[in-house]
Amino acid sequence: MSSVQSFIKQPSEVLKKALSFAGSATIVELVDVAAVKRGLVAGSADLTVAGELVGGMIFVTLIGGTDGERYLITGKGETGEGEQLEAELEVAVIDGAWTMPDGGDGYLSIAEFVATIGLDEAVRLTDLAGDGRIDRAYLVSALAAVQTIADAWIGARYAVPLATPPAVVKTAIADLVRARLYTRGAPDAIDAAGKAAQKLLEQIGAGRLPLPGIEAPEAAASIAPVVVSLGTRRYPDGLAGY
Repeated sequence: MSSVQSFIKQPSEVLKKALSFAGSATIVELVDVAAVKRGLVAGSADLTVAGELVGGMIFVTLIGGTDGERYLITGKGETGEGEQLEAELEVAVIDGAWTMPDGGDGYLSIAEFVATIGLDEAVRLTDLAGDGRIDRAYLVSALAAVQTIADAWIGARYAVPLATPPAVVKTAIADLVRARLYTRGAPDAIDAAGKAAQKLLEQIGAGRLPLPGIEAPEAAASIAPVVVSLGTRRYPDGLAGY
């Protein structure tokens, strides 16, 4: 059996993945596919899974699932020599959307953050209950706090919140949140990445690093001073003698 591959999916997303069999064997017959939930969320829904054989590979289509739950997908196929092989795929269902406390979308979704640092590390850093899953509220609080700080730096130059945050801002937020979640001190490389992200956002706010595709508000046009020229006062000829 090959090593287990791990992926994340949104509850509403229809995800299609290829199963990886040991030795890159060519499968000639689909024997079975099944999904088993780990039971991390009480009352979680089953994950619907369907398999198909295409070009000697088994693809599984995954539908549904409950936020916070993880599912183990198992696929069985038969080679031309009659050997049955098995492959596994683990899927973590994560609702990636969240909003700021005062309204507005988050720049970096939960799913994007997890994809950036990896599922295992994301769980390790946020699993306050010790039940093997991401503490959504805890992670959202960290994302919101860092976004507020990022807006404070960027806002010196650009109108915030950004309608469409560019990748450079998302990456900086991911690095800062990751370092922040290490409450007892981040490893040197992660700490350095967080400090570099802070410096980058400060440079954006100072105008030394423009955001791609986003226009900075123009500085207020300077008002030209009114120049008063002192001249000779003229009177009608009838007053010339006064």
